[in-house]
Amino acid sequence: MLKRILSLTGILIKTNIGASMAKQSIGKKKIFTILLLVFAYGYLTFISGAFSYGAISTLMIVNQHSAFISLVCLINIVSSLFETFITSSNVLYFSKDNDYLLPLPFQPFEIVASKINTLLVFSYFSEVFFGLIPLIVYGYLTKASFLFYIFMIIVLIVIPFVPVFLATLVMMVVMLFVNMSKHKSLFQTIGIIMVMVTTMSISIYMTNNTGSQEDLLVVLNQVNGLAQSLYPYFPTLKFASEALINASFVSLLLLVLISAVSYVVMISVSNRIYFKGVVGSSSTGSYSKRKVEKKDFVKGSLALSYVAKEFKCLIRKPVYFTQCVLPSLILPIIMTVTFSQAVGVDELVADSSQITIFDKSGQITFSVLVLICIFMSMYTYISITAVSRDGSSATFMKYIPLPFYQQLVYKCIPDILLTFVSNLMMMTVVAAKLKLPVLAVVLALVIFLIFAVGRSFFGVIIDCKKPRHNFTSEYQVVKSNPSIFYDIVYNFVLLIPSALSLMILSDLPLLVIFLINLLFHAGLSYGFYRYIREKDFKLAQKIF
Repeated sequence: MLKRILSLTGILIKTNIGASMAKQSIGKKKIFTILLLVFAYGYLTFISGAFSYGAISTLMIVNQHSAFISLVCLINIVSSLFETFITSSNVLYFSKDNDYLLPLPFQPFEIVASKINTLLVFSYFSEVFFGLIPLIVYGYLTKASFLFYIFMIIVLIVIPFVPVFLATLVMMVVMLFVNMSKHKSLFQTIGIIMVMVTTMSISIYMTNNTGSQEDLLVVLNQVNGLAQSLYPYFPTLKFASEALINASFVSLLLLVLISAVSYVVMISVSNRIYFKGVVGSSSTGSYSKRKVEKKDFVKGSLALSYVAKEFKCLIRKPVYFTQCVLPSLILPIIMTVTFSQAVGVDELVADSSQITIFDKSGQITFSVLVLICIFMSMYTYISITAVSRDGSSATFMKYIPLPFYQQLVYKCIPDILLTFVSNLMMMTVVAAKLKLPVLAVVLALVIFLIFAVGRSFFGVIIDCKKPRHNFTSEYQVVKSNPSIFYDIVYNFVLLIPSALSLMILSDLPLLVIFLINLLFHAGLSYGFYRYIREKDFKLAQKIF
């Protein structure tokens, strides 16, 4: 029985995460993909380690470093809770593997246990950056004993159990009473709103309270007080914190015991209610019984119709909206709010004339704004998944009487618009508040618009070369798509010219710097366009 559950868990993890890598043969492409993964995770590791080092060093000054343990445990519980709330609907209900699993000779509880194990594995990926690395840094700085690291591993393994089970249970109960084929997008929309509100609240809270080293200390102690106030509601938080802070065997034993009991209870309860909600579900989404009438066929712009189709696909499917659209909308808002309430901004605004004196011609303003915009666009994954999102329906592109390259250009328009407009609003607010040179701001936005066009063309080319059509859930198209790392690397590479113009060319006139950036980005964007137009037949062959 246990062997069957573990085997099925491994298969589900592979189909949800590693299927694309497993299909690649050993060669340059696979090696390059692995290098990209190493680079991306190395960067996240550095960020996590650097923040942990600074926070722990600050707390050690006043001998309050144990507060960091409670902070880490609280973050991991909250992270597991929200991540499971968002992903559980895809893994449990809207995955194509249900069509294959239900007829197979598996016991119901074996399928349930395997699905829940898959959700636990998902939480472990984020736990590496929110838990493992911070605690390793903590152990190094505090010269912790070997026993601390043993306790650390056990705590990190079991601490996601209760939050994962709670989020999963909520999803199962909701699905039990709601017709999934009509309302399946509702639940992920709720998750989107919760994550959005939580993220913005944390951002506002942190910017209202951080500034100097003393301010950081106050914030961390407040978080520790928050964690302690939640002890009665989250017993695992209390026992996990005490096990690591005091090396308490009793607290560790209670933590493991509660987690084990919750696992058994969760399997038993979900075995009774899960299949009542999953039977009859479909991963293809909602459908309409409305008859198509003659009046539904109207003449209109072909380009507008195609672009509207792309927008509808992004908005109607919660996974694509969450992973592709939302970051481009919410991150500029968070950054704007963070800037508006950051420490020292009021003084900077009151004496904004100093910016004009320091940057008379606007060269530095121009380069900094371009850098910020390029960095902010790193989280928009629309073009890089434009063809893959169509799934098996992508063959539609090869048979309609519309040149293939035009279709690719139309697929890039949502990416260009969402990337540019959101950053335009952010930069308008910042520029108006700081009274930045108008000409420098306008020229920076022109360069960013051209960059957004080139980046979108690059993304759709990569997606055409390595489309992902045979996915088991829509979540896979974004979360386990190696092509996204090409997109991230592209942004990092394109940061270099702007950084050089800031460091080396800042003494040149603004228009000269603008023309240099214009020639570079325009040439790159036009080169990608020519490639799409001249190689469209070759790119089309990659689609089935």
